[in-house]
Amino acid sequence: MLSRMFGLDLRPLTAFRNVLGVIVDLVGRFRHARVHYTDAGVLPRERLVDILVEWRWSLMLINGSVEFVYLFFAATAVVAVAVIFGYRTRLAVLLLWLLVISIQVRNPYLQNGGSAW
Repeated sequence: MLSRMFGLDLRPLTAFRNVLGVIVDLVGRFRHARVHYTDAGVLPRERLVDILVEWRWSLMLINGSVEFVYLFFAATAVVAVAVIFGYRTRLAVLLLWLLVISIQVRNPYLQNGGSAW
């Protein structure tokens, strides 16, 4: 209704809300990143590779150190901010998708109960 009255395009607002959700999710995951995403945590990469279906992948399988995980989260946040500000939007959205998928696949036990693993 508001968009019809003032001629507003709500798509950028929707994208902003979605990317802001990614940033909030990152902050929540960052608090327990050492336990959930490193080799010293509850699911080392060696064990993850055993349970992953062959078509699942994650860029976080490159390294399992704490520093790499923190750097990966920081890179994801930077790309999310690039999407918010519209900097190289198509590339930034693709990179954000790759990074978020990698975080989600790195520990499948953190997903909701509806996930079919």
